[in-house]
Amino acid sequence: VLTAVVVSAHEHHDELSEEEATAPVDTILWIHMGLQALVWGILFPVGMVLGITRSRWHVPLQSAGFALTIAGIVLGHSHKGRQFLPSAHGVFANVLFI
Repeated sequence: VLTAVVVSAHEHHDELSEEEATAPVDTILWIHMGLQALVWGILFPVGMVLGITRSRWHVPLQSAGFALTIAGIVLGHSHKGRQFLPSAHGVFANVLFI
């Protein structure tokens, strides 16, 4: 019960200041978007087709895609630019890696 007061007193993440909501998207976040678009739009689909055709490049390509996805997640969580409210994007990304 005593910790409930401390928990309820912390800053809420469902409200952004005007500055946080309108800040420009920084370079790290652009790299995050580019990496994820490359991996999920090109590498994983090509790797899937290579798996169907039993190519020896299937595993290396999927492994590289996984490593780049992890790098993109780290970049997405470490950027210092514009902040975003919780959304389906963040929830889906977290569920995808459980």
